[in-house]
Amino acid sequence: MVLAVIAEVMVLAVIMDAMVLAVIVEAVVLVVITEVMVLVVIVESMVLVMIMEAMVLAVSAEAMALAVSAEAMVLVVIAEEMVLAVIVDAMVLAVNAEAMVLAVIAEAMVLAVIAEAMVLAVSAEVMVLAVNVEAMILAVNAESMVLAVIVEAKVLAVNAEAMVLTVIVEAIVLAVIAEAMVLAVIMEGMVQVVNKEVMVLVVIMEGMVLSVIVEVMVMEVIAEAMVLAVIMNAMVLAVNTETMVLAVIVEAMVLVVIVEAMVLAVSTEAMVLAVIMKVMVMGVIAEAMVLAVNAEVTVLAVIVEVMVLPVIVELMVLQ
Repeated sequence: MVLAVIAEVMVLAVIMDAMVLAVIVEAVVLVVITEVMVLVVIVESMVLVMIMEAMVLAVSAEAMALAVSAEAMVLVVIAEEMVLAVIVDAMVLAVNAEAMVLAVIAEAMVLAVIAEAMVLAVSAEVMVLAVNVEAMILAVNAESMVLAVIVEAKVLAVNAEAMVLTVIVEAIVLAVIAEAMVLAVIMEGMVQVVNKEVMVLVVIMEGMVLSVIVEVMVMEVIAEAMVLAVIMNAMVLAVNTETMVLAVIVEAMVLVVIVEAMVLAVSTEAMVLAVIMKVMVMGVIAEAMVLAVNAEVTVLAVIVEVMVLPVIVELMVLQ
């Protein structure tokens, strides 16, 4: 019976190992799916940047065709420099987005490693807890405390990411304001230098260039909004992945609790069987003691008979 109990415990350990491997495989598949989705998002953002560059080049060509005088050509050069600055800003935003996505992927990989370590620790604790019930209870409490700490750390990480996004948006707004102020200063200087006849052409060209600049700024704002939307989608995917990993961890903990209950049930059955065996052994000992008493009584009866027989013979002789 003890061997049967040991076999049941070994079967439960094998089942637990298989379930842990299934959980690890699910976590790895989720990480791979997340990486593929992030790569798709990065490719989409690169395609949008290429489309934006083509549109900016077309606008620059139109502005160059409208150039009539040397002053207009200078304005076109300034506009091209501003467009290049806008493109550089967009490329910097794309690099920041890729860095943020890589950080999210690294966090997901760290969480996967932590989950695997926790599963391995839980497996080792199950093997130890099969011997000591009090140690099992303490380990479960420790796991709940670790999960609470991990959840708090994730909340802090999400808050930090939101604060970083706020700072980036504020920096973008400040950059747009600074560019507008520089344009205003450049326009004022040009109006003061050029004479009356050239001022008319300059005003016409300024209106045309300002319209082009406004179009470029609107496109930049649209591109920034699209990049931010891509970043938010990546963050939502990361949060969903984290939620799924937590669900897997909770399922693993529930399975551990079930296995603990089964181990306790097996231990209880073993204790009941031990009590039954003790009762049976006590019964056999009692029967042996009764048989020994009966044998002693029989021996005493024989001794008495042997002692009485000589007395009876002597009485018969005397008579």
